Amino acid sequence: MVKYVRDMKNAVPKSRIWPVNHAPVNPNGRYVLYWMTANRRVCWNFSLDRAVEWALELKKPLMILEALRIGYPWASDRFHQFIMAGMVDNAAALKDQNVLYYPYLEPGEDSDKGLLETLSRDACVW
Repeated sequence: MVKYVRDMKNAVPKSRIWPVNHAPVNPNGRYVLYWMTANRRVCWNFSLDRAVEWALELKKPLMILEALRIGYPWASDRFHQFIMAGMVDNAAALKDQNVLYYPYLEPGEDSDKGLLETLSRDACVW
């Protein structure tokens, strides 16, 4: 799993945990899926820490999906360059970790339709 500065046991304060979907935990899933959107960093990230907690509890691998879409209102080359540089940093930080990091750059508008839904089908938690 990802190396952390603090102990992973109860790393996420209870006040920071709330459900974002109504999907039940699927103990037969193949992995825990973490969709990296707002907090695009591998350290000091409570949502990623929570995904790691789930992976450890369920004894399943962790998959991190960090996607960059092209067709949204605030899209710009400058912002996308910043995100892609962060993806390179995240890939380097996760290289020797027991994590599947999947950086996805959308090749054309709406090319990512169904990607998250497809990956979540085999997930224990997402």
